[in-house]
Amino acid sequence: MSFQAVEGFGVAVEALLIKHGKNILEEQFLLNRLASAAIDIYANIVVLSRATRSLNANFPSASHEEKLARVWCNEVC
Repeated sequence: MSFQAVEGFGVAVEALLIKHGKNILEEQFLLNRLASAAIDIYANIVVLSRATRSLNANFPSASHEEKLARVWCNEVC
């Protein structure tokens, strides 16, 4: 899931740069959306990393963290 999000993000950034070139700096709405997407992707990776660590270490909270990670990733995507 995260790999697909990163790949899609890269494609979107490239398309916007091709379309707007140096004038991308004037497209604040688009830049804000890109920034929000980057933050969401980063947060997903952090949540998945923590849940994976808990599951691999068999922490008592691992099951709960897995459920939280699933909900979080589904909502953000």
